Amino acid sequence: MKQKKSILTALAFLLLLMLGLSRAHAYTHPCIPATLDDLATIKASLNQEPWKSGYAALAADGHSSLNYTMQGPFATVNRNPNLNLGQWEQDMIAVHHLALMWYFTGNTAYAQKSHDILLAWANTQTSFGGQEGDLDLGDYAYRYAGGADLLRGTWPGWTAADTTAVENLFLNVYWPTSFAGHNITGPANKGVIYAESGIAIAVFCDDTAKFNHVIDNFRTLPASGLPNTLPTG
Repeated sequence: MKQKKSILTALAFLLLLMLGLSRAHAYTHPCIPATLDDLATIKASLNQEPWKSGYAALAADGHSSLNYTMQGPFATVNRNPNLNLGQWEQDMIAVHHLALMWYFTGNTAYAQKSHDILLAWANTQTSFGGQEGDLDLGDYAYRYAGGADLLRGTWPGWTAADTTAVENLFLNVYWPTSFAGHNITGPANKGVIYAESGIAIAVFCDDTAKFNHVIDNFRTLPASGLPNTLPTG
């Protein structure tokens, strides 16, 4: 699957829905980065190209394996200077891949493993820092938030306590570092990266105020939103 493209496409679609509005409004939970209908369509097409090759690549990836070895968790992760960063990245890829494998195969062992990695981090991590921590949070938003949202929406083993733990991680550790809550979010691609993490966190947590803030920033900020977007996109 084109993983980077998927979150950018979902983000763009989500944000563009709001373009004709004078302000953002409350919403029905839109899912990250795909709806259940999207996922059902993919699952029904796994024996057809290009989905067949994409699924084969997903299944062959070591992060998708039940033998994957969790690299963390750690209380602190930093980017520039790096501290426990590679371990966090690898585990978030695994959270996402294993959640997809659960959905596509129906094997609950994948869901359980994805859940256990995510919850281990949620119950351990207390900070995400470094000069570029915000960039990693955007780059990996569809992995940590996408994996969490897929588990919550499709796996019967997910609990209310799991939601609370993950929301605490997203809101108290990831959101402050993402810069998505600021009114100046950085130039060009940096602003879009902030929006990726911000919108993913807001959607998972069903936080309308944060959702609206990210949408408004994307619509209005000259440095990184639509005013700074070329006609070609």
